[in-house]
Amino acid sequence: MRKLASIVLMIIFLWLSVSGCKKESCCNPENQDLEGTWQLEGYRDLKTNMLKEIPANDGRNVVYTFQDDGQEGMISGKTYSNTVGGSYEILGGSKLMVTNFGGSKVGEPEWSGKAWLRYGEYRYEIRDNWLSIYQETDSEKMIFRKK
Repeated sequence: MRKLASIVLMIIFLWLSVSGCKKESCCNPENQDLEGTWQLEGYRDLKTNMLKEIPANDGRNVVYTFQDDGQEGMISGKTYSNTVGGSYEILGGSKLMVTNFGGSKVGEPEWSGKAWLRYGEYRYEIRDNWLSIYQETDSEKMIFRKK
């Protein structure tokens, strides 16, 4: 009887292991495709997990477009007041390296200026149509919605 119970439990365990995840993006964090246009919605505090939405404005926002070949890519877009652009490398494991980013910060409100991508390594996560991105030293993650 114990042998039969062990076999049944092993079969159930194997079945759960194989059928546990149907979505490729859920099982494979490497399949988080940054490509597309993303609009800033707010900042999430990494300690409290509280979301601070960007203030209401006159329709201007931070919008970045990411285009890559799976290894290297270009960022183009706009902040509240200026046009920006740069480049990045995909490092794997939901990490990227911003290798270049530039534009003007003239006339930027604080919330928009914080969205400036500094040179260095970032962690990112994509869930449904939401992108969060931050550096290890940051106290907040930027939260973007796919347009």
